[in-house]
Amino acid sequence: MFGPTLALLAFSSLPIETPAQATDQVQAVIAKMEEMGSVYLTRRPIAKTKKGERKDDPRKAVIIGVDFRPMSGSDSKKIAAIVGELAAMPHLETLLLLGMDVTDEAVEAIPVSPKLLSVQFFNTRISDKGIATLPRFQKLQRFSFTGMGLTDEGMRSLAQIKSLHTIIITDAKVSDDGVLALRSLPNLRQLTVENTAATQKSIDRLRESLPRLTNGERFLR
Repeated sequence: MFGPTLALLAFSSLPIETPAQATDQVQAVIAKMEEMGSVYLTRRPIAKTKKGERKDDPRKAVIIGVDFRPMSGSDSKKIAAIVGELAAMPHLETLLLLGMDVTDEAVEAIPVSPKLLSVQFFNTRISDKGIATLPRFQKLQRFSFTGMGLTDEGMRSLAQIKSLHTIIITDAKVSDDGVLALRSLPNLRQLTVENTAATQKSIDRLRESLPRLTNGERFLR
């Protein structure tokens, strides 16, 4: 054990990040993402300045979308590394990733944050392996996925995230078994399943188990 004096010295030697340094770090992360794709960022305004103007604070970013498709052929490991740097945005609430260069490694790299409420993956190479890492976000409310990498196994992983209330699945290898796996989600209110092997029968059975599910929908293939 450290003595009181040594412990104090050890603590005081830790670097203290100033608001300006934090802002620079966020801007650096955004710049790296812009080198590999199109970045869509929404910031939460902070209090008005003395002149009555509202000012954006990049540290308070609440929605960030990164479309890696314009730079097709990017290194998937580099993409994952950049996603990991989103830890510089502790207020991040929504993350949207697009492009076939986005893989399971990117999902595994998403920093754990209690404020992350929504993840959306469109036309990526993310599979059940990446989806299996999402239950670490136990406050996640919305999940949206387009692509063939999601199967019934991935749906069973989603069923472990009890906070989910909205799930949108398109063009996935999901059957009735995958839909019924969601019966363990007490807060599920909205479900859309489009272009999958699931049938309306499974949606109806799910509604019987989940009274909060008000708009379960299945679109024909």
